[in-house]
Amino acid sequence: MMEPSHPSVSCSWIAIGSAGFVPTINPEIEETVEVANTTGGIRIATSSSERKGVVGMGGAIHDTLGIVTSREPIIYSATLGARTEQNPYTAELAAMAIAMKRLPLHIVGRQITITTSNQGALLATSQPKHQSGQVSIEEIYEVARMLRKGGNSVSMIWIPSQGNFELGKRAKEAARQATEPGRTPRVQCQQAKSTIINNAIAKGEARTLPDEVGKYSRDMDTALPGKHTRILYDSLKRR
Repeated sequence: MMEPSHPSVSCSWIAIGSAGFVPTINPEIEETVEVANTTGGIRIATSSSERKGVVGMGGAIHDTLGIVTSREPIIYSATLGARTEQNPYTAELAAMAIAMKRLPLHIVGRQITITTSNQGALLATSQPKHQSGQVSIEEIYEVARMLRKGGNSVSMIWIPSQGNFELGKRAKEAARQATEPGRTPRVQCQQAKSTIINNAIAKGEARTLPDEVGKYSRDMDTALPGKHTRILYDSLKRR
């Protein structure tokens, strides 16, 4: 069975150097939502949530052919940590990486589509060496490379948060559950370096940061988005 794809509004995987995913975002909401709802194959929807100082993420994976998943989608979520250490941008990238790592690498000739409403995270995948969330982006790339060896294709689609996309709603609800009162991180997650630094600056402690912060940031680089994605992310946040 053929799996329909819509390259005009997706970010297709490019196997040339560091080009990676090349984003093309369609501003026509109705058309974009229709594409998401009609695209076949393995569909992944991701979402992030920030509530009362806690950041979490969630996602949903569904195979329209019923091979990787059953008729019901696989739902996942995780509480990542406090807003002082995490942000929705890096949480979205983490949600994408987790979904990709859950896919079986033995699949052949499948269309894999990731949908997200976070344009900043989507655009970050097009310049992996210049963006924050580096660890998650590298994980996404690594799995995509392995999947391509089996003739699979990976693409990304931006879905507006107000769009009527059922799989996206499931992902959003999972992310919200991850930030419910009383939820705490189950595993140690990568910290957003510049979030910590910005908080220190606000307290006048920028020059006296502990050595552990520098060491940790070198190992796990998750600074705030690059200039163009940061502007986009901030503008979306104000809406």
